[in-house]
Amino acid sequence: MTKLESYYATRKAARAHAFITKGAGRVRINNIPVEMIQQEVAREVMLAPIEVAGDLRNKIDVSVRVHGGGFMGQAYACAVAISRAMTGWTK
Repeated sequence: MTKLESYYATRKAARAHAFITKGAGRVRINNIPVEMIQQEVAREVMLAPIEVAGDLRNKIDVSVRVHGGGFMGQAYACAVAISRAMTGWTK
């Protein structure tokens, strides 16, 4: 059975729940690949914790559910949730 970890973060009115599993490096936000997100600045904010992780990126899949707030609040909430998920995963 695969290990599934869930982590939570908020930013202003935005709430993000990040789920992390063993995988091939896929990142999905609200069931959409992160590469498909239109706002480039928001996409870079969301991917910042993953870029810092190095080789861990290719070993995990991250799925984030986010709602509420504006797109930048959601981006920062996603970034914090992803950071917490990767920190918890490596412990």
